[in-house]
Amino acid sequence: SFNGEEIYAPFKSILPMVNPDDVVFGGWDISNMNLADAMARAKVFDIDLQMQLRPYMESMVPLPGIYDPDFIAANQGSRANNVIKGTKKEQIDQIIKDIREFKENNKVDRVVVLWTANTERYSSVAVGFNDTMENLFASVDRNEAEISPSTLYAIACILENVPFIN
Repeated sequence: SFNGEEIYAPFKSILPMVNPDDVVFGGWDISNMNLADAMARAKVFDIDLQMQLRPYMESMVPLPGIYDPDFIAANQGSRANNVIKGTKKEQIDQIIKDIREFKENNKVDRVVVLWTANTERYSSVAVGFNDTMENLFASVDRNEAEISPSTLYAIACILENVPFIN
């Protein structure tokens, strides 16, 4: 303020924000484990926090996800029981379908995809392969092995005008 007095205002009064009560969560995973059990298996959160979250997460089960063992750690293979089969193009089409159904079923105006999967190995940009949008789409059509799962999700999001945060 002009007189040096501190002013506190809710963030939503400064920027338009979604009410947290209106946020709907969903997503994909290569494991069909419900989120409460997956959270316990991961051992990332403090046990007290896990106990608080468990009732909300037990009924949450992920949609099948894109699995490509060439891009992630070998220890993930035993967990991959919930995967989207098919070509790269078919996988993109399924992600698009999932986004549309999520939006419709949950009556939401906007979807944002946050990539939180395991780290993928490096994939370089190559001329004629993924250096332009046209080349990338042609590579998808050819079902090129070097296209990572995160790229497939990103393509689906771009085609659906959905923000993709990596």
